Amino acid sequence: MSSSTVRKRPPAITAATASSGDISPWTTLHGDLVRLVGWRVLAGDLLDYVRFRAVCPYWRSSTVCPRGHGIVDSRFHTRRWMMLPEGHGLHPREDGKKRFFNLSTGVFVRPRLPVLRDHFVLCPADGMLLVLRPRTYTQGDHPCLLHPFTGDVVELPADITLPENLERRLLPINVFAAVSTSPDGVLGVMVTFQNTPFILFASTNDKRWSLCAFPGFRPHPHASPLSFKGQLYMLQEQISSSEVNILRFDPPWQDHSTTLGLASSSLLSPKLVATCPADKFHLPELVECDSEILVVGNKETTHILIYRLADLAQGKFVPVKSIGGNALLIDSKRNPSFSLSAVPTTTGDTIVLADRTPDKYIFQYHLSSDTWSSRVGGCAEHGCSMECCTCSLIDHMCNTCRCVSKWDTRGGIISPARWNNNQFIANHNAGHI
Repeated sequence: MSSSTVRKRPPAITAATASSGDISPWTTLHGDLVRLVGWRVLAGDLLDYVRFRAVCPYWRSSTVCPRGHGIVDSRFHTRRWMMLPEGHGLHPREDGKKRFFNLSTGVFVRPRLPVLRDHFVLCPADGMLLVLRPRTYTQGDHPCLLHPFTGDVVELPADITLPENLERRLLPINVFAAVSTSPDGVLGVMVTFQNTPFILFASTNDKRWSLCAFPGFRPHPHASPLSFKGQLYMLQEQISSSEVNILRFDPPWQDHSTTLGLASSSLLSPKLVATCPADKFHLPELVECDSEILVVGNKETTHILIYRLADLAQGKFVPVKSIGGNALLIDSKRNPSFSLSAVPTTTGDTIVLADRTPDKYIFQYHLSSDTWSSRVGGCAEHGCSMECCTCSLIDHMCNTCRCVSKWDTRGGIISPARWNNNQFIANHNAGHI
């Protein structure tokens, strides 16, 4: 093999020695300074922090290990990572791994999660996964919070009393949760279900879940709840006026310390954030984009409008024409936003609607021109070996890909050239994270 054909590896970052053989000044940095830099790196993404700690043993020993702190310390929560659905979006692969997709960079990782061998994922929750053993939510088993990258697990109370009219067979696909930490370090979870007028709440200090029902509350039938910074946002349908109220549910300790004890429904009363008049748009959806909440809806069937929730809260109804070059994926359950570097085949300032009919088309609405276009991408660009497959990465994100059962063991939709997370997985499996 000639030297020209040898693929050179990029130079590794090292803090061990300088080129002259002398000790590098990076290893003489004061420990407090290394920790400060580490915290700033962590503010971007956990993966960057893992790489930072892998530079040398000194930097690793001078910084806080994510393992053991991944759930209780919100600084180690994952951000902008989406768990790709497989099959029905509930069960793991046989090797106990799950695929995670970074909505900002397009990086994929597949951490090994042994707990998922006998648990399924109820829903993502502020960077965590709410998991449960199959068919045991009536048998006293503990729901758990799982950190997908550190493997940390926190058990939640097992005693759950649900309304009799709730179809429990639908629990795995209709659950939405928000995770927060009290000022005195207690972890709590709010859980709600699609089209249900109640919220379940429990903390790690509780022995049972509290059921907070809201008589007269009518959730909007076409909108999904949104978890945002430990709070739950829901849309309330007003039958008499055809208006839609946007409500926020705060964790109980936002107004009361856990040391004082928690009442039930009185501390989870909804707060009215904004009201959407019927003449503005219909079929609204809540979406998080660039650390703010957007309200997306249709007007006159053919047009889509986007408002900032902060503007609606002030009575301003001025639609935005740009969402920072990002794209919004409107799906029936989760509505993530992603950047063009993550999905380069999508244009910026675009709303992507996934069609779940047998034809499975992908439609795009361009905000700048108020026009529609259809896109049917192929899996070949993502490493799929199936001929005549017309699925796109969006199809995989929505779990509508025709070849979902044909994914190869390396990740299927990702070509080897983009599989750039080997160091992360190696560190995770070796227990270095």
